[in-house]
Amino acid sequence: MLLSRCALVLMPAAVEQYMHSDRYFAPHARFYVREMRIRAYSQHLDSYSSLSLESMAATFGVTMPFLDTELSRFIANGRLACKIDKVAGIVETTRPDNVNSQYQVSPIL
Repeated sequence: MLLSRCALVLMPAAVEQYMHSDRYFAPHARFYVREMRIRAYSQHLDSYSSLSLESMAATFGVTMPFLDTELSRFIANGRLACKIDKVAGIVETTRPDNVNSQYQVSPIL
């Protein structure tokens, strides 16, 4: 389920504020909010084959440089299946399919 723009912007901030005020959650707040953002980006990207960085930044209420840096980090870590075309300012999803998964290198047992 995709969240509304207001929820995408306000919910992580509210959750982070709450978690920082709790002594048990505080050490885990950054991790939890980062995972929420990855989940939101993934859900948003699943709906499109490609979309502009500008529209995605507007949807999440962040700046384009912030979004570009964050997406780059998540892509490099293998958390998001997409690629960024910086020249055109487009994010393209790269969904793996079943045919290609057969050719992936499997660990030797």
